[in-house]
Amino acid sequence: MSFLPVITGLEVSDYEMYPGTSDEPGLHRHLEPGLTLIVGANGLGKTTLVTMLRHLVAGPVRLGNRMGGSFEAGQLRVTSVEVATFADRVADRAETAQAHLTMDVGAHEFRLTRRLKDLRLTSLSVDGQDRAATENAFQEEIVAAADVNDYAAWASAVRMRNSWRCTFRSQKGWARSSVTKQR
Repeated sequence: MSFLPVITGLEVSDYEMYPGTSDEPGLHRHLEPGLTLIVGANGLGKTTLVTMLRHLVAGPVRLGNRMGGSFEAGQLRVTSVEVATFADRVADRAETAQAHLTMDVGAHEFRLTRRLKDLRLTSLSVDGQDRAATENAFQEEIVAAADVNDYAAWASAVRMRNSWRCTFRSQKGWARSSVTKQR
């Protein structure tokens, strides 16, 4: 049985798109079990947030195949993404910005931190035990915790989960908002 991630916490610090308040700078969210909706006006960072969650959960990867076309059995592979995804969106290039994620994968709690300027993993712990903050260590821990055959299977499941969409009618017409389901 394979396990999808259940995101339980997110903190984003020093990122211009999510300045927070003077009392509590940045973005700090503890996610309770249930449905989490991300709703807001255009240009507030909803898509950026969902993209950030995907890269925190799956790392700086995207799915691709050797032929460049649709996915077929035996052709799935994981490729690197443009690592400046979040740096390109803010004036300071996300120089000191970091995102901290807490998620459950099966019976295991993962806590990790990535720099937003280049998506580099800077800390990783599994069940309270520090692990090497490398993509290889992260991928090995995920494959074991999620009970999947390989990392491409994990990345594929995360991509499918993050692609749910909900269309709604706003005052300015039709819009799309991403929806992430919890537990």
